[in-house]
This record gives sequence, structure tokens and C-alpha cells, in this order.
Amino acid sequence: MRDTLNRPELLDNLFTRLVWAIASVKIVLVVVFFSALVQASNTLAETKVVVGGAKTLPPITCKGQNLLEKLKREDPEALMKIEQRASEVLNGSSRFWKIEKEGKPASWLLGTMHFADPRVVNLPEVVEQAFVASPTVVIENTQVLDPKKLSAAMAELRPLMFFTDGSTLEDRYGKETIELLKLRLVGRDIPYFLGKRMQPWVIATAIVMPMCEIERKHRDEKVLDYVIGTRALREGKNLVGLESVKEQISAMAGLSLEFHLKSLKETVKLGDAMDDMMETMVELYVAGEVGKFWPLMEYLSPKTSNSLGYAAFQEALVTRRNKVMADRSNPQLEKGGVFMAVGALHLPGKLGVVQLLRDAGYKVTPAL
Repeated sequence: MRDTLNRPELLDNLFTRLVWAIASVKIVLVVVFFSALVQASNTLAETKVVVGGAKTLPPITCKGQNLLEKLKREDPEALMKIEQRASEVLNGSSRFWKIEKEGKPASWLLGTMHFADPRVVNLPEVVEQAFVASPTVVIENTQVLDPKKLSAAMAELRPLMFFTDGSTLEDRYGKETIELLKLRLVGRDIPYFLGKRMQPWVIATAIVMPMCEIERKHRDEKVLDYVIGTRALREGKNLVGLESVKEQISAMAGLSLEFHLKSLKETVKLGDAMDDMMETMVELYVAGEVGKFWPLMEYLSPKTSNSLGYAAFQEALVTRRNKVMADRSNPQLEKGGVFMAVGALHLPGKLGVVQLLRDAGYKVTPAL
């Protein structure tokens, strides 16, 4: 087993990057963007197996291991502290909620992860039934479902995603970091000549994805949010988006370049540690233990979680967007019959979407 927990110098920024990935739909945008920019090589041909005359592919498995299981064996006291802190996180015990208001049909709120892992994409029966019964579906962003709209938005936002002064990442990092960056880009459909011209947050968001998710992208397997949105359209439901591509990209790009440069530098050092953390996050999500995300972060990366840069990140990417989501979903929720799906990290906490909806007069209770 990789000795991830014994490498604190690597973990200091790791959880921040993964929280970033889970909390924000930008991963969806960046992946679609890269797919449009670069013609990915078809490496799957050699792995195809013919069974009964039909082409099939072996299942994709992720390499990571659950860090909480490692803590359970090696540092049960630390695990106990994480669990105690998680128990104090408001609304941290579920990823699926029922929303009610007197005289209105029930609505539903699902916390998502923006990944194509079958454990994430395959909806539990209670969630499936709620989706089927809801005439309106609300997701973070509907522009990502329309290639023309997404392409137009990306063209407009290019200055936020690329250096526009002719400089590159090579002007900002030493040789060691650049060589690590080249290594991390291998297999991710981003040629280095293009990657070095991108803003550091764009590259970091792509690098943090485990290779198993990259492989799923190559097979055209869709992330949960995309699946929910396209299914809603296919089934003739009223589909509503809460944010625009411009708003989401601007929130990320609005953080300081210094913060992004530091984050990317630390991210390229992580290697296989990212797989362990991602597996931990997926297993917590499936178990509905979203309240453990923040306490685990505080344990693994106390320096980062208490920094001013991270506070700005949390405010821009999570807290501020929570209010936007709650406010903009209200007109639909007032009618009832809504299935709403947003990133799981937007749900818990005193300023999370669940509590904001309660403050707006709704009864919100765990449904899974």
C-alpha cells in the first residue's frame, strides 16, 4: 500500500484540490473543453475483447485505497477525532434530501460528485423514484449539455483560461516543477505545448482527476450531472440551470494567480496520493457521509485549511455559490415537484444549501 498518510508534505494541498474537484462543475467544463481542443488517441483498441461476436471492454477500476481504513488500523484516535468533528457538521449525514412546503408537491435535493464512477452514477432506488416522479429537474449548469453554447462560452472565456501576454508556465516555475508537470500530463489528452500556456488552475483541475476517470472519458462514459441533465431532456422534463459557464469559470479565475501557482506546484508533486484521496471521497459520498469531507481535510492539511488563500477559495467556490443555488432554485421549488442535483459539498453546514432552504421556509429532511 502506498504510504500516503505518512507524507504530510504532499497532503497539505491534496485535499483542497479534491474538494475543488468535487465542489465545482469546472471539471466537467474542462474535460469537455479539452476533448474539443485535442483529438484523443484511441488507446482502447488493444484492450477490446470479442465475446459472442460483440465488442466489449474490461471494467475500469481505480487504484486508490480508503485512507480512513488506514487510519482505523494505524491511528484510531485520529479517526475518532474526525468522526467526532463530522458529527458536529450540520446536515452532514445524507446526500439525498426531501423538500416540503405545505400545499406543494414534494421536491428532492441530491448531492452529486462530478464523476463517471458507476458507484456515483448508478442511482439508488429511492433517488430513481424521486427523479421519475419530478416534472422539473434543476442542475448546476445546462450549458454543458449543448456543444454550441458551451463552445461559444469557452471562446468568450479564453482569456480567463490562458495566459494572454505571451508568457507560459515555464516563466513561473523552475525546471523540476516543469518536468513533473510534463509527467503528470501524460495520458490526459493535453499536449504540453498547449498546457504550458494555460492558467494554472485549469491544468491543476485536470491533473487531479484519477486516471480511471480519464479512461471513462475515453469510453464516453458521462459524469452524474451530465447523465441527469440529458436524461431530463430525453424524458421531456422541464430542465433548469442555476449558473452559467461564465459565472463558474469566473469564480475560479477570480482567485489570485499566486494562490493558483502554489496549488499547481503542490499538486504536481502528489502522484498516486491523489488516487487514495479520491477513493476515500467516493466511498464517503456513497455512504452519505458528506459531513466527513471537511474534518478529514482539516486533519490531513491543517496548514492549507487555515490559510487565507483557502478561505478565499471556499468563499468563492462554495459558500457564495450555495446562496446563488438556494436563491435561484426557489422559484421552481415554490411550485413543487422538483428534482434538484448540485455538488455534494454545497449541501452541509450552516451556510449550506440544505440549511439555506430551511431558512427560506422549507421543511428539508434526509431521504437516504
